[in-house]
Amino acid sequence: MRISVILPTVRPNTVMHAVRSIQRQRFTDWELVIVAQGRNAELHRLLDQAERDEARIKVVRLEKGNLSAARNAGIAASSADLLAFTDDDCEAMPDWLELLVGVFDQHPDVGFVGGNVVAPPSAKPWMLSTCPSANVLEAVYVPRESEYHAPKGFYAIGANFALRRSVVDRLGGFDTSIGAGTDYGACEDTDYGLRCERADITFLTTKRLVVRHTYGRRYGLSAFLNHHRNYARGRGALNVKLKWMNHRLGDEWGSPSLVERLKDFARSPARFLLDEVYGGFHGKRAAASYASQFELQNNVCVPKSPRES
Repeated sequence: MRISVILPTVRPNTVMHAVRSIQRQRFTDWELVIVAQGRNAELHRLLDQAERDEARIKVVRLEKGNLSAARNAGIAASSADLLAFTDDDCEAMPDWLELLVGVFDQHPDVGFVGGNVVAPPSAKPWMLSTCPSANVLEAVYVPRESEYHAPKGFYAIGANFALRRSVVDRLGGFDTSIGAGTDYGACEDTDYGLRCERADITFLTTKRLVVRHTYGRRYGLSAFLNHHRNYARGRGALNVKLKWMNHRLGDEWGSPSLVERLKDFARSPARFLLDEVYGGFHGKRAAASYASQFELQNNVCVPKSPRES
């Protein structure tokens, strides 16, 4: 296989839409490694059938786990030298894998590729809702050449990115202490990107690579606050890790200047209150909790031994 798609899942109601979007790809030399987490009987029934119907599908089952652990299990079970990642509430456009393989072929020095994640319009415009999305730059970023300062606005998210296996062989897998399914429910993708940056991996992002977050919108006040709380807790934990790694962003993200805070407030007072007040409260609590429970070992965080906690 030329490229392996890693698809962690906990959602029986949407995962088959993601699966079918891979089956519709114009590029056909792929394998799909689906990592099912938990014991949901309907999820396992659907995936059993998908595995029987499609020779290029392989299902890995984790009784427990989280998004980072699932990605690591998917990587371990995959066979290709190119690894693409998306989520179980997304749909990849039919040219997604064709474009990814082309980018890696055209740019042999690139190790990390990211693309756009498009949120659907709200089906209930009268109701508060949220949906993760990404509008990436058209950019190549070589960390060493830029003194490890990415272009302003440069980023990618976990629903649409790809790596060379050589990057994972060099850096190891995702940090299982953070991300969806943990007490610090986001930022495992940001963490991996920063580890790549520190290792001077070359990045490329392009808007041509499109994944639609078709089923990713969450409705209602509870879902809205839960979403932002998870991101705040993930950022709080990641800031602790960055400080342990002596990364400049540990201070920049953890303690923005007064001028930056005033600019943020002027741009959007409501967003400022959500991020700085609500998010800041949960982020600080998460940072204290994370620092008391974990320690840094080889670029990932592991639980402290009982005598250290």
